[in-house]
Amino acid sequence: MVHTPGKNTKTESLAAVPASKKGLILLDNPRFYILATAVTLSVLIPSWLRLTVPSDQLFAIRVEQVFGYTCLVCWYVALIASPLQKQLGGRFGTNYLVFCRRAIGVSGAYFALLHVLISLFGQIDGLSGLALLPPKFLWSIGLGTLALFILLAMAATSFNKVIAFMTYPRWKMLHRLGYIGGLAVLLHIWMIGTHLSYLSFRSVIFVFLTLLFRLESVRIADNLAKKYPKLQGKQMTVSVGLWIVATLLLLMLPWFFGSTTNHHVTGNGV
Repeated sequence: MVHTPGKNTKTESLAAVPASKKGLILLDNPRFYILATAVTLSVLIPSWLRLTVPSDQLFAIRVEQVFGYTCLVCWYVALIASPLQKQLGGRFGTNYLVFCRRAIGVSGAYFALLHVLISLFGQIDGLSGLALLPPKFLWSIGLGTLALFILLAMAATSFNKVIAFMTYPRWKMLHRLGYIGGLAVLLHIWMIGTHLSYLSFRSVIFVFLTLLFRLESVRIADNLAKKYPKLQGKQMTVSVGLWIVATLLLLMLPWFFGSTTNHHVTGNGV
């Protein structure tokens, strides 16, 4: 989703992908296939769940869960693509991944919107049902809504003409909100996500997030060293420090926000 126009993004230009993928024809663009796959999955997933889940209530819960976690995967890949490409120097297909991440980010926004719509109208009976929810759920829904708006704004500005109209500095400032949105999503799923009650699931999320934190801490440390000459040669120390702080904050989530709940939201409340 994140894209830097002009000279600011050599790695995401068409030169960064195989020659066979440089065509301007729609069917030659790998981003088209990513978006088409997202739309196809949005039809196949509920179709398959409808055949395997007999209860209408449970069906709505499972569909919104799968769409929500699919959004998380897309968002994570879009966020990690650039720092991963930088660390690997474009090897192992990371240049290709950076080129495709705009479509991956747009797909994440699409699944986030489906997740919200199904949760709102399939589980809590629309806006009127919000009044029946306890404060913890309302806070979580508010954070999820904030993340959705950020994702939709980023998706709407993931086009070359829009980027040129906004100018790169403003566009870059907007897309920095992706990290704030990621934090909002993390808090959202922690406060009411039922799967986080399982240690194995929390462990997988912890590993992937600490990897992202590590890659981002290296990039931030390098940028700080360019801006502040006194930090030259100290990038490793700075990056490790940032990584430790971010990891500790992640570990303190249960202390800040309490344990996860095992309750689902239904049309009659919680």
